[in-house]
Amino acid sequence: MKNFFNHTTSDGYVAGCLTPSGPLPEIYHAKPILIQAAYIAATHEKNFAQFREFETQMEALLSYWERERKQSNGLYVWYDQLESGADNLVLSSCPSPLSDCWIQSLHALTLSSADVMTFLYREHLSFSYFLQIWGQQQQQQQ
Repeated sequence: MKNFFNHTTSDGYVAGCLTPSGPLPEIYHAKPILIQAAYIAATHEKNFAQFREFETQMEALLSYWERERKQSNGLYVWYDQLESGADNLVLSSCPSPLSDCWIQSLHALTLSSADVMTFLYREHLSFSYFLQIWGQQQQQQQ
């Protein structure tokens, strides 16, 4: 998780695939699971402070989804079917920009599904838990 947080830009973008030589553009954006995964790790290790330094990145990630991926109807969208996991969400014959049929203006940012809604609900919930715990830790230190 820390590697993804370290690669999160100030506007909340983080590549969906990181390698030792750097991010790969094939997966446009990381799934919204980083904050909840960090929370699960922190709970398991009983060490929430290890993620405190990534509060700004966590805020940026949440802002990215609100700003770039939330539609006027309140639903979030995937960039393409590949981003959602084309192997487990087969909905169209034109799942990504790698497809011969892909037309950016017709296919990008049009897929809304239950998984992205659930991921983002859990991201917000996990971030709120982090804020609550960090606040308690800060009060104990005073």
